[in-house]
Amino acid sequence: MSDDVDRYAGLRFWGPVGEERMAGWVERLDLAAGARVLDLGCGRGELLIRLAERHGVATVGVDTSVGALALARSAATARGVSVRWVNQSATEFRGDPFDLVVCLGGPPLGPDAEAAAAALRAHARPGGQVLWGQAHWVSPPPEAYLAATGIGAADLPTAEGVRSALRSAGLAVAHEEVVTRAEWDHFEDRLASNVEGLDLDPQKLAGRRRFSDAQRRWGRDTMGFGLWLADSG
Repeated sequence: MSDDVDRYAGLRFWGPVGEERMAGWVERLDLAAGARVLDLGCGRGELLIRLAERHGVATVGVDTSVGALALARSAATARGVSVRWVNQSATEFRGDPFDLVVCLGGPPLGPDAEAAAAALRAHARPGGQVLWGQAHWVSPPPEAYLAATGIGAADLPTAEGVRSALRSAGLAVAHEEVVTRAEWDHFEDRLASNVEGLDLDPQKLAGRRRFSDAQRRWGRDTMGFGLWLADSG
């Protein structure tokens, strides 16, 4: 099993989005039976599986992690859901336009918010929607935080930067939410706990611990995570 799969063990969603919030999004999304849904960076595929169960949609999940897709495929089969799983980079995937395009985290599409929004828009049909989950700065990150995590100040947008990127891509924001501190705490605490069980060399383990410690000390006050639902004209 891959490092990423072990790192995110016990988390249905590989981001700081709580179970109750995600259940709300599954109900909120207005999807007709047979609608086409794409998830770029789908991880273990939990959102796609739930959308297929709830709405009867045709789903495609794209991820570079073989281990994550193995978990996704097993879960979909066990729950009687058909999903097309694609082991490929999100930036390389090509396909016909989709009714809903999902990306619950920036890394699959790179750090440039405008490029990421444009990529999401390119996969959505006219009149379709984009659901983008994105980490963002809520206050200027301290230098010590950046040094400890290896994150660059330019690697994340602000919330307004996300909105601006969506507008530039021709997408109109219909709804947005920001996760709570409790959701962040649950996510980061689980990651920190999982790291201790990984078979890592001492240098890599020390780096993961520095990252977790920095998230506890500074991350809650400087980094947020939002979900934006936008309409494609």
